[in-house]
This record gives sequence, structure tokens and C-alpha cells, in this order.
Amino acid sequence: MRRLAVLCAMAVLATGCESIPLGPLSGLGSKPVASGVRMNSEAEAAFTAALERALGEPGADARTFTAGGVSGAITAGEARLVGVLNDRQEALPAPGGLKVAYAMEIDQAPATTASPVNIRLAPVRDGVRVGQSGAGERFEVYGRLTDVEWLLIGKPGRAVGYLYAPLATEMSGGLRLAGAPVRNPRLCRDWEANLIIKGDPQTITGTACTEDDVSWSRN
Repeated sequence: MRRLAVLCAMAVLATGCESIPLGPLSGLGSKPVASGVRMNSEAEAAFTAALERALGEPGADARTFTAGGVSGAITAGEARLVGVLNDRQEALPAPGGLKVAYAMEIDQAPATTASPVNIRLAPVRDGVRVGQSGAGERFEVYGRLTDVEWLLIGKPGRAVGYLYAPLATEMSGGLRLAGAPVRNPRLCRDWEANLIIKGDPQTITGTACTEDDVSWSRN
């Protein structure tokens, strides 16, 4: 289970909570819509657990909780990968469970495989399989991992997963340059919490981004 690194005090959500800069992600800050929402420690813990479950799911299934006089449902939107395009603040849609705690050389070159090759959510042979490249199928390489022989690949405008680099063949017409920048991309997801606090409906929205493959930060 992912651990949520809470950067604003959960005891008072959306009240006096400054937006915490996230470097190139500072433009993806949370947008709270309910001021003065207070939770006791029991509700706070349940809220955090439900939020981290929602963020860790590939899909958008709601995660519910009831504790400390508060009940709610939390959903997470489509995941977005930030830091793999030439404009490092531009976001690329990606699978929700994609592992991103890896430095990679930003590539953006087309490639293909001679035979079907598995595509995975993590750059390891036993990573969760999310698809397969077809023989001769063209795909986009968005990054080359610096420490292992894996590529972050996808279709134009969308990241899909990782493919074992020795099985790929580069095609002409790419943008690959010597000395390409090395970055550590981050995965971000918008989230929405619909709460009932002592009979009073409240809605909170925000954005969370990965700090590594086991924690998220929320501003």
C-alpha cells in the first residue's frame, strides 16, 4: 500500500493551508472548495487510508470510509506523467499504477520490435503486464532508464509502460540527441472527496504527486 506523505495538516483541511511548491509541478496545486472542514484523529486516519488507496489504483473506483462521525467516497482521476516531454511541465496521460522512481534520459524517438514483447508497469521482468507490442508495431520511446536496460514507451500523447530495451529497434525520424536531459518524472492524479460530516455534505478536491514509488505528496 502506498504511504501518503501529507504536506498540509489534515486536522484542518483547506483552512490556512498554503500551497506547497513542488518544483515544476507547482502549477498542479490542490483546489479546495470547502473551508473549515475539521476531522478528529480517527476520521483523519480513515480519510488518509482511503485517499492513498484511491491514488494507488489504476482505475477510478471510489474508495469509501466511515469513521469518527465522517463518511465519504474518494475517487482519483486519470494519472498524468510530468517531466518526460520537452516542455517539462507538460503532462502526459499514463496508467495509474506506473512506477516512476527511476532516472531516465528523455528520448522521444520512435522504435519497433521484431516480435511481440510484453509491456509492464515497472522496469523488471516480473512487473505487472499491461500489454504487448505487436511484431513490427511502431511505438514512441519517451525515456531510456539510466540504470537498467528498459524503455518507457507509449503511443503519441500517452505513456503505456516499460519495454525491455534490447528487444527494441530504433526507427529513423526520431528526436533523439546526444546528451539528452536526464530527469526523474513524477506521476500526478487529481482527486475528489465527497464527505458527510455530521450530516453536512462537503466536497474537497486536490492533486497528489508521487514522491517515489511508495509515497505521494498532496499540496
